[in-house]
Amino acid sequence: MTHLSLSSPEVDTDYVLWLERQIEIIRERNFVLLDIENLLDELEYSVSKRKRALRSRLRVLMLHLLECEF
Repeated sequence: MTHLSLSSPEVDTDYVLWLERQIEIIRERNFVLLDIENLLDELEYSVSKRKRALRSRLRVLMLHLLECEF
């Protein structure tokens, strides 16, 4: 495993590197180093994005079912 530097990259500067660092911190069980505020923001965004996608897909499914019915 490649170890990243101890200083966390900024989420706005290099998102992928930031995510990789957060994953490494969790795997090492070194929770005190986690970027909690940004992790919460990312998780909340991910949940809302998935809910929107699900609603959209259900809407399309319902339209197709209605087209088949009528």
